[in-house]
Amino acid sequence: MPKAVSLLSALLYLAVLSDSTGAWRIWGQKGSHMSDGSSFFCCRGGGEAVLTKSSQQLGGGHDGDDHHDGEISDREMRVLQDIDRFMTKTAQTSASVVQENPLVVPIRWEDVEEAINDLTSSTGSHQFVVNEKEPQNSDRATTAWSFLRGLAQSDTFLTEFWHQRPLLIRAAEMPSTSWVDGIFTLEHDLKEGVDNSYIAGHKTADVLRNGTKTDTWLLEPMRPVSSQGRSTASVASTTTSWSDVQDALQGGTIYFNTAGSLWPSLGALCRLVMYAFGLPTNCNVYVTPPGCTVSVPPHTDRQDVLVLQTEGYKRWRIFSPPERQPGGRDPLDRGKQGDVLTIENLGQPLVDTIVGPGDVLYVPVGFPHTTDTLNTNECNGHATNQKASVHLTMGLDTHVWMITMAHLRWALLQRCGLDFKIIFENDDDYWKAIETLPIGFLARRLQSPSVPPGGNCWQSTVESLLQGNGLTDEYLDLVANELEGLLIELEPNRWEMDNSNHGNQKTPLPSRQEMKDCISYMIDTHWKSLLDSQADLSKVDPNPSSKEEAIIKAFQGTQNQDLIMERFAIFCKSEAMAKMYAERRMLAKSKTHGLY
Repeated sequence: MPKAVSLLSALLYLAVLSDSTGAWRIWGQKGSHMSDGSSFFCCRGGGEAVLTKSSQQLGGGHDGDDHHDGEISDREMRVLQDIDRFMTKTAQTSASVVQENPLVVPIRWEDVEEAINDLTSSTGSHQFVVNEKEPQNSDRATTAWSFLRGLAQSDTFLTEFWHQRPLLIRAAEMPSTSWVDGIFTLEHDLKEGVDNSYIAGHKTADVLRNGTKTDTWLLEPMRPVSSQGRSTASVASTTTSWSDVQDALQGGTIYFNTAGSLWPSLGALCRLVMYAFGLPTNCNVYVTPPGCTVSVPPHTDRQDVLVLQTEGYKRWRIFSPPERQPGGRDPLDRGKQGDVLTIENLGQPLVDTIVGPGDVLYVPVGFPHTTDTLNTNECNGHATNQKASVHLTMGLDTHVWMITMAHLRWALLQRCGLDFKIIFENDDDYWKAIETLPIGFLARRLQSPSVPPGGNCWQSTVESLLQGNGLTDEYLDLVANELEGLLIELEPNRWEMDNSNHGNQKTPLPSRQEMKDCISYMIDTHWKSLLDSQADLSKVDPNPSSKEEAIIKAFQGTQNQDLIMERFAIFCKSEAMAKMYAERRMLAKSKTHGLY
C-alpha cells in the first residue's frame, strides 16, 4: 500500500476516533445481549434512561438567574471572584510557576513548566495584551495556566455548574481570559499548519450546507475520498493545500479532531487543561465563515467541554437535556448519525448568545447545543467584524474513557459475574450514576473526617501515586462508600445489607475488597495510563523531521489508547468489549500498513 494512502487512512481513523470511543453501553437492554452479557441500555420504555433534569436542578431555566447579554448572575459572579482571587494570590506569591497550591494529578511540577514553555514558544509571535490586573511579567501561557487552575479550584464552579448548567465567562467581564483571544487563528495557525501538510479535516455535509437537513449532524472528509481510499481530487496530490481549506469553508463549518496531537500550541494547551482539572483532555478546532444558518445542528456530546473562542463570533444556543421517547437514542449522543433533535422540541434555551474573541463557555455533558454565524454583527452590545469564527473545544473526556461512577459500577458487577442491567424509575438517578469518579479537581466532593473542612485526602493520594504506592486506604474507603451508596440507591430492593439472607431472594453486596480492587485499577492503572498517554500524544514536535511525523505519532498514540481500553475490558472480564477494541486496533493497523 502506498505510504500516502496509509497516511490518509490514519487521518480518517483519527478523525472519527473521538466520535466512536467510549460508546460501550453499561446498563443493559433486553434483546441485545452480547456474548458475555455486555449489552445496550435498558430503561423505562425499553430504551435508555429518560434524561431530564428538573427546573430546580437547572436553576429554573430563564428565571433571571442565568447568563443573558448584559447581566451576570450571582453564581457566575462568584466563579469570576474565585478565579480572580486565585490569580491575584498566585501573581503576588511568585512571578514564576506557583507551587503553593498542590497539583491534582500525579505529575511533577517540571511537567507543568514544560507545557507552559511549549505553549509560550509555540505562540510567541502572537500579539498578547497584558491587562492591568496581571503582573507585567505575565505571558499568555502562565496566564492561561493560572486561569485554568482558578476555574478548576472554584468551589462555585464545582458545586453549581459542573454537570448542572452552562457557564459563560466574557472577556469583558474577566480580563484574565485575554490569553484566549488569538491563541489560534485562521491565518497564523491553521494556514501555516495545514498548508502542504498531511493534516486533513472534516466538513459539514452538503445537505446541511444547502438546508436540505438542519436537524442532525452529518460530516464528510474535507477532501472527497473514494471507496478505494484515494483522494478523488487528485491522486498525485496527497497533501492538504490552503485552497482545499478555503473551498471547504464555502458555506459551512470545517473542523479538525484530535488537534492537540497535530499542533504544538494545542498540544501544550491540552496538557495544561488536563493538569488543572485532572481529566484526560482532547482538543478539536472548529472554523465557520460568517452567514451560516447552521454551523452544527442541535446535538449532545459525551464530553464536558470548555469552548475557547479565539477569533470571530458565533451564536450559541444551549438547552437542558430533553426527555427521551421509548426506544430513544443514547442521551449523550443525540442529533448525530441520523438521529433527529429539533430546536422546536428542546424548549427555551438556557443560553442564547453571541460568543466573541476571548470568551470562555462551559457546556456540560449531555446538554444539547447548536451554533450558527447568521446574525453575528453585534456581540454584547458592540458591533463586530465579519471574520470567520474560530473556536477550540477542550473536551474533558470522562465518559469517553469510562472513568465515571456508572462505569465503576459496571466494572464491579461485570467482574463479580452479577447482572448489571437496570431500569431507571427516577431520572435523577441516571445523572447521579454518570457522575465522574472523584479524581482530579472533583476529588473535593469527598468528605474526609481526618481532613479539616474545605480540604480532602486527595493530595496525600496524589503523593502516594507519585511514589508508586497506590491509593491511600482512606481514599479507597471514601470511594468505596460512594460506590456502595450508589449501588444501594439505584437498586434498594436488590441487595442484602447484613449478609444474613434468611430465605429471601436478595443478592449479597459485593465485598469491600472487590470494590477496592476495582477502584484501584480504575484510578491507579486505568486513569493514570490515560493521563500518561494523553500527555505523550500532546507533545508535538514544532520542528518535525518530516511532514508525516505528527500524523504517525498521533496514530500510534490513539492505537495505544485503544490498547488501554482493551486492557480495561480484560480486567472487567468483558470478552466482547476486549474483542471489539482488539479488532479495531488490528483493522486500523492493517489499513495503515507501511505507515511505520
